[in-house]
Amino acid sequence: YEATSFGPGAGIITNDPQKVITGQYSAYAEAAPSQYWQEFSISDPSKMQLEKNTTYTVSFKHKAVTATNGFYYFVARSEEEDRDFGWTSWTDPAGTVGSKVVTFTTGSKNKYRLLWGMNQGGGLSIDDIQVTKLNESFE
Repeated sequence: YEATSFGPGAGIITNDPQKVITGQYSAYAEAAPSQYWQEFSISDPSKMQLEKNTTYTVSFKHKAVTATNGFYYFVARSEEEDRDFGWTSWTDPAGTVGSKVVTFTTGSKNKYRLLWGMNQGGGLSIDDIQVTKLNESFE
């Protein structure tokens, strides 16, 4: 995680071929079904600053290494505002590789973080994250 704009939360960088999606490494985390919420990859606002009132597209690849009893999720969240933006959740059978493209517009506050996680356990890898700023809007 050190060379990226993300922090590990509960995740690790792995080179295990069963967990890697593309290339040599992927971010990975697992949690027991009793773990209700587990955030495992979180953007670092000091390295990636998302602006208020701005539209972004985030794309990423994901792999369900072990199934979840709940769901996997992605969300953008501000430290200053009690709202989520771009909430996306999914479930996949173990071994499934997929991709997501999420477009959202931030609110009027600052300090946004991108979060990936799981609800009620599972094992998930993510890779090839791309964040694109599309436009700014004004209130």
